[in-house]
Amino acid sequence: MAGFNYGRERKKMEKEWKKTAKICKEAGMSDQQISEIYRMWLDELNGDRRFSKHTFSYNEEEEGEKILTALSYAMYQSGMTQDKFSGCGRYSWIDDIATPEIVMWLKSLNEIDIELLTLLVVDGMSQSEAAEKLGKHRPDICRRIKRLRKSLEKVLPEYIKREYIK
Repeated sequence: MAGFNYGRERKKMEKEWKKTAKICKEAGMSDQQISEIYRMWLDELNGDRRFSKHTFSYNEEEEGEKILTALSYAMYQSGMTQDKFSGCGRYSWIDDIATPEIVMWLKSLNEIDIELLTLLVVDGMSQSEAAEKLGKHRPDICRRIKRLRKSLEKVLPEYIKREYIK
C-alpha cells in the first residue's frame, strides 16, 4: 500500500476548494457556511491520513487485498478476536477512536466500565444519573471513574499526555 503524502493531498484539496468556495459564494452562501464546509473537507482529509497511517496490508499476494489496522494486526498476532464492543450498535463509538493505545485500553475494560463510559460520554449523563442507571451508588461511580482515569493515563502516548493532561 502506498504511503499517504499529506502535502500533495492537501494541495489538491486546496486547489479544488478554491473552485468550490467560489461556486458557494456565487450561490449566496454565508462565509460561516463556507468555512463549515471547508472544515468538513479538512476533517475528511485528516481522516484519510489517519486511516492510511494506521492501516496496512498483511497479504499483498492475495487477490482482494486484506487490510488491517495496527490494532487489528496486534489482535491478529496475539490470537484475539473482535468482541461484542466492535462494529455497530451501542458501543460503536469505540471504533471511532483513532489512537491504538486507547482502543486497546478500552477493549481491556469490563462491561460495566464500558457501559459507564458510554453513559457519560455518548449519552451525556451525569455521574448521578449513570449511578442510578447502573444500580450503583454515586461514590462507587466516582471511585470507578478515578480508577479509569489513572489506568488510561498509564497507556496514553506522550504527545497526548502533553496536550491534555496538566
